[in-house]
Amino acid sequence: MAEMPGISPEVARFARWVRDAGFTVYMPSLFGKDGAMPQAEQGAEVFRRACINAEFRAMTSNVSSPVTRWLRSLARLAHRECGGAWVGAIGMCFTGNFALSMMLEPAMLAPVLSQPSLPLNEPGGLEIAPDELQAARNRLQSEDLTVLAYRFEGDR
Repeated sequence: MAEMPGISPEVARFARWVRDAGFTVYMPSLFGKDGAMPQAEQGAEVFRRACINAEFRAMTSNVSSPVTRWLRSLARLAHRECGGAWVGAIGMCFTGNFALSMMLEPAMLAPVLSQPSLPLNEPGGLEIAPDELQAARNRLQSEDLTVLAYRFEGDR
């Protein structure tokens, strides 16, 4: 899942690296203009729209963004279309925590949270509902799965 401002050429290049490593890549377009490298003003507008969009819960902790239900459906579709192969997801920055919510989809085995930034008003919080977090914890324990989460040094 792309970071802000959307599917930039760099994000597309990363997706090609993953594909070239032998994986099938689904890259949902959640915001912004695909392929664009917006300047500061356009990037700020993409950010403002995402923050007030009903599909995202950018300012609220302990809730899951509604878009995560759609992303779980996408994971189910990928699982089916790829002949039952397991699914992994990489969430980056604004979408970082979405990979954790995707653990509610049984096909999801490899969530990676890269610089998760939500909720914006609580840097140490999680953008996932408590019941979903508990379900993810239960699944991690019962199936011996691992979540990878990364932040840059100095990230809050």
